[in-house]
Amino acid sequence: KGHEVQKKLEQENTSKADVFMFSGCRDDQTSADAVIDNEATGAMSHCLIKAYNALESESGASPNYTSVLKRMREELVKGKYSQVPQMSCGRLLDMGNEFLM
Repeated sequence: KGHEVQKKLEQENTSKADVFMFSGCRDDQTSADAVIDNEATGAMSHCLIKAYNALESESGASPNYTSVLKRMREELVKGKYSQVPQMSCGRLLDMGNEFLM
């Protein structure tokens, strides 16, 4: 039974779960490591947290996935990083939904 379910999911190329994945950059780029406030971190990881916190503070509510991705990209440009974060999903989802961590 489990093998049949796996095969069906592979054929449909989808997931029943709401899965969002952020990558640090496009496939033709490299994600940068950074030292920010004397702490080793990934540039995208730092900008993800910074973007989420800023958007939540500005609106008083959780931001959506699209606004977090857009703000992350803006923060990376401000930090002079050339990488462009990407987001993908396990199936077709509404990117206007509330960003959940």
